[in-house]
Amino acid sequence: MKRSFDPSASRRALHLFTAGSLLCLSACGGGGGGGLLAGVVSAPGGGGGGIGGTGLTSSGTITGTGSIFVNGVRFDVDDAEIFINGAPASEDQLGLGMVVSVSGTVEEDGVNGTAQRVDYDPQLEGPVTTIERNADNSSARITVLGQSVIIERTSTVFEESSFDGIAAGDVVEISGYLDSDGRLRATRVSGEDTIDGSVKLSGIISNLLGQAFSIGTQSVDAGDAVLSDLPNTGLADGIFVKVEGELIDGVIRASEIEGRGAALTSLQVDDQITVEGTVADFDGVSGFTVEGLPIDAANASLNIGELALGNGLIVEVSGTWNGERVIATAISVRRGRIKIEAPLSGISDTQLSFEFAGTIINVDTDARTLFDDDRDGIEYLKIADLAIGDYLEVEALDSTGGLIATRVDRDDDDNESELQAPVQSFIDGLSVTLLGVTFDVTQADFENSADNAISSAQFFANLNNGALVSVSDGNPSDGFAEEVEFEFATALDGDREFSDDDEERLDTNELPQNILNYISANFPNADIAFSERDTDDNEIEVYLTNGTELVFDLSGNFLESELEDGEDSEDPEDPEDPEDPEDPEDPEDPEDSEDSEDPEDPEDPEDPNSPEDPSGS
Repeated sequence: MKRSFDPSASRRALHLFTAGSLLCLSACGGGGGGGLLAGVVSAPGGGGGGIGGTGLTSSGTITGTGSIFVNGVRFDVDDAEIFINGAPASEDQLGLGMVVSVSGTVEEDGVNGTAQRVDYDPQLEGPVTTIERNADNSSARITVLGQSVIIERTSTVFEESSFDGIAAGDVVEISGYLDSDGRLRATRVSGEDTIDGSVKLSGIISNLLGQAFSIGTQSVDAGDAVLSDLPNTGLADGIFVKVEGELIDGVIRASEIEGRGAALTSLQVDDQITVEGTVADFDGVSGFTVEGLPIDAANASLNIGELALGNGLIVEVSGTWNGERVIATAISVRRGRIKIEAPLSGISDTQLSFEFAGTIINVDTDARTLFDDDRDGIEYLKIADLAIGDYLEVEALDSTGGLIATRVDRDDDDNESELQAPVQSFIDGLSVTLLGVTFDVTQADFENSADNAISSAQFFANLNNGALVSVSDGNPSDGFAEEVEFEFATALDGDREFSDDDEERLDTNELPQNILNYISANFPNADIAFSERDTDDNEIEVYLTNGTELVFDLSGNFLESELEDGEDSEDPEDPEDPEDPEDPEDPEDPEDSEDSEDPEDPEDPEDPNSPEDPSGS
């Protein structure tokens, strides 16, 4: 008899739109610190909340058609004006994964709307110069016009290109989101035959000297460019611009340079806003940015599943503009860290089912789920196009107990199945259990979070319940793991594998002694996978075997951690920190008088049997 694991019988819906009053803004290019709200087009209408009065502008990734789905809303585009690169276009020129700006109205149900205008403007267009793949070949970093771009096997849409086939010299058009490190995470990569007269690049100006500057490592000559939507000071270091021009001898001779922060001046106090993009400049829940908008989420409801709010997380933020920042009421994540790769064993109108070693895992889909078809090339794959036995690669998040698919990619059949999820339980040296599936690991190979081989003993010495682990099994799954690997719980594929120019790898013997002391005291069973010195932020980042990330200053003083179970901590248990609320001798610790170290308290971080104890199993 098959067992069933269905983590969600009911899921709380997050309503992001109310008819005629809600503004949705998101990335049509931009990034941390850039002050960007790109592609905002005012909808017609009289007074009311948001830009364009009673209308709404919604920017986000196209996830489906019929007409087009953007941010969970189906927009009818039959009578809409459509523009690509500022030129009139038709609906059939729009594609899956494009980040577009839609102006129009939304009905009372919050899921159907009518578009009056749709704008698509790619962030990047030019030749690929370098490509670097991670050890699992699940993500890669390519360089286009000096811009680092992360592409993903499952979550990037490819048109006239492919994850495996992309190569140096290819000309590509890219849409996506810039992260806090200035890298573009691609939602769509389109192959082009040649450079069609011009190249395009978006980013933050640096090294300005006269009319010449850089974006990343790409040199730009603005001497003959037409400038628009720039601050009164004109070109300046630190401002976000879109550049278009010719690539001549490695330099972009710009014909147009456009600032992209002008939309901020159109916002009025009490405007209702929803912004989609990458979290940047994170300094706590009350201070961060999304696509250049300052956000205060101190009183917001968080619907981010197993992830932690921080730099790099792709989110939707809903709230009210107070004249200086968005006072957020709700934040929801747009990407997940749970992965399933297996043949489809069951299907309904909105649910997919997969079988692992006799256990059924159910995954719901919704209007935000992006379906992609790498097998048959159907441009807008729908759940109705799927059949039992189709091999699917699914990315999902655990939302209030239920698995919700963020990406579904149909691919050619594979000879293995894979399940990635937080560990629920384990037996040392024998088995691990994920999403209700228990895998025998006695014959498995093991890897740490840096994709380096480790022994079974090392794996279990570093394992805690809640750690994100990937298990490869046969196809069909028989419950006997072939490979077991730690993953980063708080980082998407490609975030940690590729070092930037300002990141220098360090050997363990190069770390300050107080860092080693801190790890020994607080994570006594943990091994170090790798460490980096970030010269831009003046920090040392240490990544443990189980995916825990620790941040120190250059002197080795602890700053913060992102634990393997996705929880964020300013200082889990520093015995020498007099302000540490977990310090049993801290006179200001309100918990001390009641329970400094209760061995029977399941929430006690000092309890060796506590599931939250970083040293317990």
